[in-house]
Amino acid sequence: MNHFRAAQRTGVVTLTAVLLGILAGCGGGGGGGTTTTPPPSGNPNPPQPTMSRLTLTGTVTDAPIANAVVTATVGGQTFTATADANGNYSLEISLAQNATSGFVTLSAKGAGSQSYVEFTSLLGTFSSLLVQAGSDATLSSTENFATQITNVSTALAVLLREANSGQAVTSETLMRTLSASLNSQDVLDLATAIKLLVDHAEDYPMPDGQPSMTALLSNTTVREELIDAAYLLDQAAFVATQNSIVSDATLVKPITPSSVPGNLIATTLPSDLPNTYAGVDRAIAYTFDVDGTGTATSSYWHRNMTWSVSGGSIDIVYASPIQSFGIERGVCPEVPGFGYGVQEITFDYTSRGATLRQLSDHILAVTEDRLISYRDCGPTGETETFTTARTIIDSSNTQSIDAADLGDTTRTLWVYDEVSDPHEDDPFAVIVMPDIADLHADGTGTTRVFGKTFTWALDANAKVVTATFADGTVAKYRSLRDVEDVATDVFYDLTLPNGNRHVGASVSILADEPAFSFTPNNVVGRHYWLGIGDAGAPPEIKGYRSRLDADGTGSREDEIVDESGNVSVLDVTEANLLGLNWGLFWHLDGHDLILERTRDSFDSFNCSLLDDPQCVVYDQRRHIPLASDGARSYSLVRYLYDGQGVDESSSRQTYIAMYDYEPFGEAAPSSSKPMLATKNRVRQGGAIAPAQLKQLRERRERR
Repeated sequence: MNHFRAAQRTGVVTLTAVLLGILAGCGGGGGGGTTTTPPPSGNPNPPQPTMSRLTLTGTVTDAPIANAVVTATVGGQTFTATADANGNYSLEISLAQNATSGFVTLSAKGAGSQSYVEFTSLLGTFSSLLVQAGSDATLSSTENFATQITNVSTALAVLLREANSGQAVTSETLMRTLSASLNSQDVLDLATAIKLLVDHAEDYPMPDGQPSMTALLSNTTVREELIDAAYLLDQAAFVATQNSIVSDATLVKPITPSSVPGNLIATTLPSDLPNTYAGVDRAIAYTFDVDGTGTATSSYWHRNMTWSVSGGSIDIVYASPIQSFGIERGVCPEVPGFGYGVQEITFDYTSRGATLRQLSDHILAVTEDRLISYRDCGPTGETETFTTARTIIDSSNTQSIDAADLGDTTRTLWVYDEVSDPHEDDPFAVIVMPDIADLHADGTGTTRVFGKTFTWALDANAKVVTATFADGTVAKYRSLRDVEDVATDVFYDLTLPNGNRHVGASVSILADEPAFSFTPNNVVGRHYWLGIGDAGAPPEIKGYRSRLDADGTGSREDEIVDESGNVSVLDVTEANLLGLNWGLFWHLDGHDLILERTRDSFDSFNCSLLDDPQCVVYDQRRHIPLASDGARSYSLVRYLYDGQGVDESSSRQTYIAMYDYEPFGEAAPSSSKPMLATKNRVRQGGAIAPAQLKQLRERRERR
């Protein structure tokens, strides 16, 4: 089986580790922590073992956890100390020289009313910590930030253990590798729930039956229900708590102007398939020039900027405001077509800058003040502060690629479409889109939808594919991870002919050879966008889909949840009454499936082109088949839109589609199993709030 990359990544020493080693060497090395106790004069006993001593200093904080008991575990040995009233601790570890390869884990347990509080932090091997500490053999948070034992370090340790199949992480290489592959937003969400439990116990009590934080966090289902419940109970409080975490200097890594990198790229690494395929604006990239200028870019926009360092933050001001859009979770019962279930709510906003902070070596928190100009439901016209956690991308989380596995293959890659570029500041112009690329073994290639020609090559480290297009665009592609048998999550970085840069992340599909075709036998029925069902939703919730009937008509369908939690299906009949056009027509064109929506001059939907001369197709989606796996199909969709009727001059866009197929009257055949672990997140279709929400609401109502 071919993948975008061929070889599994091996353990990689990160740039951070190398720099720490260099800095420690400049400080005099790690020898200051080693002592030898000579035997008394004339004692015939053998000499005492050589001991290595290291003192760890830091803070147990969320807000500070007063008088916490701090324990360092190295192999089978433990060392303890008690923090002061401000959560500050100093703990000495003394090990025999032959035990210094042991991995150091810190834990802290609260006292008194906070005895349920249990925090963890993973440091590294004792010998590495000695080098980082330097000649004074005292390791502070400025030398290794993990000596801070916090809600963030605890969330990170929990998710690292989960990523390690429930086993403790006791290797620096494993810790770096797993850290680089985590969904950073999951870390921030969990840290937020922990902070609410600790700082606002009256509103966010420990769940029933959970005697300690360790027991709670070890139970994946209960832990994720708690996160969802905390979010749904008070979304504003949840967001404010996230903002307070990243604004707390004791919870973010310190930074100085000299330590700001020249280039920084980061992306979300969703732990669910829907957001991996269709997440909005997943990636961002920055350049930092020494004169305080630079650039910021995403898949939708490119801006010059200025930057400065303040405390542990990089403060960015864009040369001109950014207009963009986002998605948040919420409930919109007053909006037609939404119901009372938790939905994905879109909003438009304007931002003038951002603040960047690092929560760990690979977690970048991006905070923006956004002026909300539109929202599906909820407040608009206000400035709100949002924080998004992204994973920093470097060689440690870029997979190796075998050039032999790229040559003579067909797969989706992102290209620049000059026809779609308005060459002006249009915030919603999509100009970087996926195309079907044929890569030839001789290093040349062509694309099928936009007709691009290019040459391609793999870099010396077998990490980055560079494609140079005839139109002057230079594109770099990195393989991040496999998500399904034919799908690889890819980071793309395009420099356009005008010098602007656009970056993003999404799935690249390896096309079947020979390619499959759409036929009536695999079209008539229901096609579930991004798969059937949703993690955390009840079984009757199957998700958004297209219904394609045998007569060439069809409808969008979705579940609607009423105030009592009852589920019904909304389709074209009800949607038309709400002024929504969910009706469609379909037909086959060779191997392709074409879906169309129509309207007439009176704005009546679903008119027939056969008997109404004023009827036009204003929305057309051509599904070009790429691959199939059981009942799951993958296609590139060429989307044309024009209110007056589509033609080849209409606004065009492409996107990658993944559907699960279900014939009428039958259960869907088994599909390929997603390689990503699904999370019990409350997303579109989530009808019933978790039990934790009921408990939290009852607790709040009693106050």
